[in-house]
Amino acid sequence: MSTLQHQHILLAVTGGIAAYKALELARLLVQAGAKVTPLLTKAAQKFVTPLSLQTLSGSAVLSDLFADAEELEIGHIRIARSADLVLTAPATAQALSRAALGLATDYLGTLYLATRAPLIFAPAMNQAMWLHPATQDHLATLKQRGAIIWGPEEGNLACGEEGPGRLLAPAEILRRLEAYFTARSSLKGIRCLITAGPTQEPIDAVRYISNHSSGKMGYALAEALSEAGAEVILLHGPTSAPPPEGVTRYLTPSALEMLAQAKRLAPRCQVIIGAAAVADFSVKNAAAGKLKKINLTHLELRPNPDIIAELGQAKQKGQLVIGFAAETERLIEEATRKRKEKNLDWVVANQVNQVGGVFGAEENQITLVQAHGAEEWPRFNKKELARRLVKRIANHIQAKQKGEA
Repeated sequence: MSTLQHQHILLAVTGGIAAYKALELARLLVQAGAKVTPLLTKAAQKFVTPLSLQTLSGSAVLSDLFADAEELEIGHIRIARSADLVLTAPATAQALSRAALGLATDYLGTLYLATRAPLIFAPAMNQAMWLHPATQDHLATLKQRGAIIWGPEEGNLACGEEGPGRLLAPAEILRRLEAYFTARSSLKGIRCLITAGPTQEPIDAVRYISNHSSGKMGYALAEALSEAGAEVILLHGPTSAPPPEGVTRYLTPSALEMLAQAKRLAPRCQVIIGAAAVADFSVKNAAAGKLKKINLTHLELRPNPDIIAELGQAKQKGQLVIGFAAETERLIEEATRKRKEKNLDWVVANQVNQVGGVFGAEENQITLVQAHGAEEWPRFNKKELARRLVKRIANHIQAKQKGEA
C-alpha cells in the first residue's frame, strides 16, 4: 500500500508551460490513493483547463477566492486547514515570491497564509529567472520557514535555452512524496523528550544570568520529530522563537526547573535530546527585590546541574540519549570527552565561532560524534538539519528494532 493512501494533498498549479505535467501528476496521486484537491491560478488556466484537472483528480477545482459556493463557509480557510500537504507544481517565480512575501492577492496567496500544512514547491521557469537574486532570496526565505524545494532539473527548456529550470518528472515527484510520508511515520509510537533554548538564572527581581541561545535548533528538532510521527515533549527556557506545533510544551525558565521536569518525564521516553543551553551558574541567594549596583560586585554563584549528564547517567536500556556541545576549539576532542563522561550515545557538536555564527542564526554546521567516530556535516538551514538528524534517529531505532526481532 502506498504511503499516500488517504493523504489529502492540495495540488496548486501555477502559470508556466510545465503546467500540463500537473495532469499526469494528479492522475498518479489519485492512483496512489491520495485525495487530491486541485487549485488553478488564472495564469495556469491558460495552459490547463479546469475540466481536465477536475476529471483526473475527481475533485472540484479551486480558482476563485470569491466563488459564492466555496466562500459561504470561508472555503479557503477550511480547505487550507484540512490539507495534509500543499504541493505547488509547477511553482513559477511569481508563486515563490507570493509565498515568501505573504501576498494574499488571490486564492493561492491566501491559502499559503492560512494553511498549517507543510509546503512543498517544485519550481519550473526560465533559467535566468531561476538564477535571479530575487528568486534565490525568496527561496532562502521559504526554506527558513520550513518549506521544501524539489528541483528544478537542468536541461533543455521550453524557451529554447538550456540550464536549471525544468520541472521534475511527475513520477519523480510521486516517488519523493511517498518517501516524505514514509518519513512522517518513521517515529510513530516513539516518545521523545527534548530540551531547548537558554535558561535564565535570577539575580534579583530584574536581572538574570543567561546566554545567547535562541532556541531555534531545539525548536526545529521538536518540529521535525513531530513531523516524523513521534510524541514530543519539549522543555524550553525563555525564547522568542516561534513555538513548534504538535508538541507538548513546558516552560522551564531555570536549570533546576528544567532538571526537575526532565527527571520526571525521561523514564517514559525512548529518545532524549539535550539541545538546551543551560546556564553554567546560578546565584546562590537571588534577591526578591532589586539589588543596588554596589551589591552586584560580590555575587555568590553555585554550579548548575548538568541536565543531559544526569539523564545520560540514568539512561535506561533501549534509550537513545543525545547531547549538544558548543565549542570554540578542539571540537571533536571535547565532544568525544563529553560523550564518554556523560554516558551519551551521540553528541551534536557546534563550532560556535564558525563563519555565519550559530546562536540566533538560521543555519548551522555540526559534527555528529558517536562511539565509532565523528562525522562532519555540511552547513544547512536549521530546519533541514533537524530533518536530517531526525532521519538518522529513525534509521537508528529501526535498525535496532530489526536486530532485536
